[in-house]
Amino acid sequence: MYNDRQYHQVIPRLQQIVEGSNEVSTANEARYILGLSYEKIEGHKDAIIMFSTYVRIEPEGQYAPESRESIQRLTRNYEQQFPSEESLETNIASLRTELTASPNSMPLQAGLADLIWKQGNYDEAGRLYFDLSRKYPDFKNNSMFTERIELQTGSSSYVVLSPAELQRRDIAKTPLRIINTTSFRTGRDRYTRTAKFYVVTGQVLNRSDQTLYGVEVTTTVYGFGSTVFDTATFRIGLLNPGETRAFSSRMSNFEDMNTITRFESTATYQK
Repeated sequence: MYNDRQYHQVIPRLQQIVEGSNEVSTANEARYILGLSYEKIEGHKDAIIMFSTYVRIEPEGQYAPESRESIQRLTRNYEQQFPSEESLETNIASLRTELTASPNSMPLQAGLADLIWKQGNYDEAGRLYFDLSRKYPDFKNNSMFTERIELQTGSSSYVVLSPAELQRRDIAKTPLRIINTTSFRTGRDRYTRTAKFYVVTGQVLNRSDQTLYGVEVTTTVYGFGSTVFDTATFRIGLLNPGETRAFSSRMSNFEDMNTITRFESTATYQK
């Protein structure tokens, strides 16, 4: 499955081998492949742990050289993507010193804003980005600027697109979220003794700070080729801010339950 690039499917199986195998070499080889799989899905921290464990158990093992190379490469990439607080402080101080000598350097100013953003000081970084956009109009087209700053009408004011602001907008756009879904078969035909109903259960969460009315959850079951077999609607009604309610939908409009490939549940409310 690893060679077929089915990384998400192979990871749980490899974890079972690591935890359950009595053969040290077998479990350790699984760790190495697990490290490769984590790397493919950009789980760099977990990949580093797997490769490091492999080398610790078998320092002269078959995959030890590749593991050491992967550890160095992934550690370097991880630190670039998620620099430590100490590293950020050092680099910020260095850039401020350089800017003292070259105060009009656009690359240095942009670099400083980027580091301050990564430090989590979004308002300060936003002011730097906005100042850059006024000094250098072309900077408004910079991807780093457009992803982090939203200019208002006339470009005289701006909104900082911090993680909190993006989350606020996401909640405003989709205040309802479906969570903890599962499906099972129930009911027995009197003659064939096969299951009669396909049941989907789960919960719907109101993520907003507003009371929502007319909340409904619609569940659809599909067959091969996205064929729609059946649809059911579960009516919840009023849902308070932060409240979670359970839903359950039972469907039977299909010839063969074994041909059901997936289900989807979506939540709506009265606007």
